[in-house]
Formats: sequence, C-alpha cells, structure tokens
Amino acid sequence: IITLIAQAQKSRPEMQEFLDKFASYYIPAAIGLAVLVAIIPPLLFGQPFSEWFTRALILLVLACPDALVVSAPVAVAAAIGGASRRGVLIKGGRFLEVLSKTKAIAFDKTKTLTVGTPVVAEVILLHGATEEDVLGDAAGIEKFSSHPLAKAIEDYAKQKGVEPHKMDKFKNIAGRGGNATCLVCDNKEHAIRNLQ
Repeated sequence: IITLIAQAQKSRPEMQEFLDKFASYYIPAAIGLAVLVAIIPPLLFGQPFSEWFTRALILLVLACPDALVVSAPVAVAAAIGGASRRGVLIKGGRFLEVLSKTKAIAFDKTKTLTVGTPVVAEVILLHGATEEDVLGDAAGIEKFSSHPLAKAIEDYAKQKGVEPHKMDKFKNIAGRGGNATCLVCDNKEHAIRNLQ
C-alpha cells in the first residue's frame, strides 16, 4: 500500500502539468517585464533607478505564480493521503481529476467498488507435480505466515479440499517468502517465494 501511495503521488494530474507548462512561459515573461520596468524608465525618461527598481520588484512579487505551482501537488498529496486513511486507494492525481467529473458510480450489491483481498487465480504445475501436492505444500508453509497472500493460498487449498501438509522449522525471509521442512514429504525443505 505504501508503494502504491508513493506511485500515486508521483503521477501528475493534467492540472499540475498545465500549471507547470504555464509557469515555464509565464515566469520568464514576468522576469523579462520586471527587467524592462526597472531599466526603460530610467534610461529613456531619466527617472530615478531606485524607484523603478522597487516597482520591478513589486511586479515580480505580484506576478509570481508560485502559489499555484506549489498548491497543485500539495492538494493531490493531501487528497490521496486522506482517502487512504479512509481505506480508499486512489492511484494518482489524474484519477482524482476524473473523479471530480464523474456523474454516476455503479456499485455491486454489497455497495463496494472492490475489496483489496487477494485470491488465487490459477495454479500452474511444473515438472510433473500434482495440484494436491503443490497446494498442500504451499498451504502448509503459509500457515506460519501473516502475509495477505498466505490467507489467499490457504483459502484456495481449503476450497479445493486439500489438507495443508504438516511443516516444521519455518523460516521467514523478509520480502521474499519462506521455507519450511515438510514432515509428510521425507523431511525435505520446501519454499514459497517471489521471483526475486
């Protein structure tokens, strides 16, 4: 979830891109105008430079759109953070903009859009393994784990009527998976891991 929020905050909404593009033209124009205000009256009309320099600085302060440029990402970050505290994950500022233009939303009968609960979609067998053995090993190892995918694997095995294999000596490898010794498979060590 933390990674998704970070990615969401990195994605730039259209309004922010517009403000950045606008600022890339506007700021040089404002600086150029301020330089002209500071230089032309003293050079062409003999006016006091200090007075026109002060006016040029005032023009820069009034013309600078920094508040607009800074406010867009701050507002997006605040909205994404507030939504995530309420259990809603918004994938970026672009989606916030689209949401502001939405006229209708269709919910399912439980009045939810989606639930962030992982499920097993498919088991792919390799090297002549049976689904019962693979699920038994995986469910047996995942009984020790508190990872959200562990529950999905356990539930899938239960749904298929597969008993988890008895395991011992579970070792959690942070961010990678886990190992355990299968007590019904000749005490061999089995692992469940990601591809890293």
